[in-house]
Amino acid sequence: MPDVTGLELAKEIRCIRPTLPIILCTGYGEMTGQATVREAGVCEYLRKPVAFHRLAGVLRQGLDAMSAEEI
Repeated sequence: MPDVTGLELAKEIRCIRPTLPIILCTGYGEMTGQATVREAGVCEYLRKPVAFHRLAGVLRQGLDAMSAEEI
């Protein structure tokens, strides 16, 4: 995403759909602080490479958190 960071995108998404679970996945070195990530509305913050079972578990949690109307 050349013009916006993942955290900025998460904040924009949160304005449009506040209940949508957001999973941020990054391959860059430094992890952003948990408080900053939570403030942006991110429910999970993963670093690449991500093990398949970890990604599957996080996706399952996100889907489980949504109501049927949101899916």
